[in-house]
Amino acid sequence: MAGYGINQQGVENLQKLASDLHHFNDNFEEAGRALRQRVADVSDELGVYEDEIIEIIDSVNAEQEKGREALNYLALKIERQADEVSELLALGL
Repeated sequence: MAGYGINQQGVENLQKLASDLHHFNDNFEEAGRALRQRVADVSDELGVYEDEIIEIIDSVNAEQEKGREALNYLALKIERQADEVSELLALGL
């Protein structure tokens, strides 16, 4: 497990981690939409498999939406931790 120091570098690392989590969430959601659109674009070529493929994609996208809230919560907790470390540094601790 990574450790984050009680210093400016630690604050920056925590902020980057939170930012990366937000970006991951957004990118994953966008990828799901793009995949769904790609399947729609080639639906004529999928034949009898189209409905099953769409069902699977929709299932994955629905699960991602459930996990999205948890990742956002985690990112917010990390942001708060970075703020707390920054406050400690401002107090000279």
